[in-house]
Amino acid sequence: MELRFDEGTKLIDNLQRLVNLNGSNLDDLYLLGSAAPPASSFQIVNNEMALLHVGQIYIAWKSHPLELANLKERMMNTPTKLVVLTGAGMSAESGIPTFRGVDGLWEGHRIEEVATPEAWQANPALVLKFYNERRKHLLQSQPNEGHIALAIWEQHLDIQIITQNVDDLHERAGSSKVLHLHGRLVHARSMGPHSESFPMTHWEMKPSDRCPKGYPVRPDIVWFGENVPAMSDAIALVRSADCVLIIGTSLKVYPAANLAFEAPSHVPIHVIDPDANSLPAGRAIRWPFEASKGIERWGDVHLNS
Repeated sequence: MELRFDEGTKLIDNLQRLVNLNGSNLDDLYLLGSAAPPASSFQIVNNEMALLHVGQIYIAWKSHPLELANLKERMMNTPTKLVVLTGAGMSAESGIPTFRGVDGLWEGHRIEEVATPEAWQANPALVLKFYNERRKHLLQSQPNEGHIALAIWEQHLDIQIITQNVDDLHERAGSSKVLHLHGRLVHARSMGPHSESFPMTHWEMKPSDRCPKGYPVRPDIVWFGENVPAMSDAIALVRSADCVLIIGTSLKVYPAANLAFEAPSHVPIHVIDPDANSLPAGRAIRWPFEASKGIERWGDVHLNS
C-alpha cells in the first residue's frame, strides 16, 4: 500500500491511537464516510490534518484548521444523549433471520401472505403459525455481543434505543430504554377497542386466546399498511439527541428509514452496516462493519477516548 503526501505537510506520530504508520497495520484504519474532497473516507490526524483514503492510496491532506476542527468535533465528541436506531442486522448475529432473503421471501412466504391486515383476515391460521414459529425460534436465541455492548453503554451515558426489530434481545441484554417501532413478538395485542398489548406466557398463540378483558388477540406486530403508533415518540427522541447511531438497517423500510434524519442538522449521524458505503444515508458518517464489530470500534473512538 502506498503512502503519498501533499507538498509541505508532515505526518505526525499521533493518529488518535488508531494506526501506527511505523508498523504494517494500515488495514486497521477506521474508514469513515466523508464529504471531504476528494476522498470517500478519512481519518483525523490532528486539528490541521486528515488522512484521506482514495482507492488503495492514503493521502495526507492539510486544510484550514477550523474546517478540520469542525470535522473532528463532528466525529469524535462523546455524546451525552445518544439515540441508537437498530434494524435486522443488529440481531442477525443472534441467528434471527433478516427481514427478507435474496429471493424476496420472508422465511419462505411472501409479505402479503403473513404481514398485512389482509393476510390476517384471509388466513389467520397461517399468520398465527408463521409468528408462532418466529417466536419459538426467538426464545431459543440469545443476545449477541452488540446487544450486550449497548446495554453496558447505558451504565455510562444517556442512551435510548429505537428498534425496528420485533425481538426482545435488547431487553434481555439489559437495555432498559427500548422503543419498538414495529411491535413485539413476545407480546399479544387485544382486538378490543383499546388494542392493549400484554406479554405472552408461552411461545404459541392460539385462535382461542383472549386478552384479560375477554377480547380475541392477534400478534403485537405493526403490519405493512398499518400506522406506526410509536413514530411520533421516536421522532421526538431523535430530535432531542446530540448523536444518532444507525445499526444494521437497509434504510429502505418507511417511514422508519427517514427517522434518523429528523435529527437537527448539527447533530452527527453514524451508520454501522456491512453495506454502509452504498446505503442512502445522506450526510451520515459510515462504518462498514457487521453490527458487533462496528459497535466495538465506534465505542473505542467515541466512548473510550
